[in-house]
Amino acid sequence: MPTSAEKRDKELHDRDRMFRRWLMWHAEQLAELQAGPWYAEISELLAFLNKMDLNGGDALIRLVKSQGWHAANTGVRYMILREIDKEQSCARARKADSSRSMIPFRGAAARPRSSR
Repeated sequence: MPTSAEKRDKELHDRDRMFRRWLMWHAEQLAELQAGPWYAEISELLAFLNKMDLNGGDALIRLVKSQGWHAANTGVRYMILREIDKEQSCARARKADSSRSMIPFRGAAARPRSSR
C-alpha cells in the first residue's frame, strides 16, 4: 500500500505531465493559427506582444481593432485573447521581478470586498 508521500508524489507527477501536455496542445493550436488564413495578423500581434510593456494597452487595443478579429470564429478569438493574457502576465511578472514594487497578481479571492 502506497504511503501518503508516495500518493502525493504520484499526484504531482500526474499533474506535471498533464500540464506539459496542455502546454504542448496550446503550442500546437498557435502553430496551426500561424499557418492558417490569419497568418499576417497573428504574426503582427505576437511581434507586438513580445515588445509590449504594461503601458502599451492603448496601442494593443488599436492594433486588435485594426486587424479585424471580429470576423474570426470564436475559437480563434479565444486563442488571441489567451496569447494576450499570457504575454500580459509575463510582462507583469517581469516588472514585479525587476522593480519589486508590483505584485505579479492579485486574484479575485485576495481582493477585499467592498462594503455596500
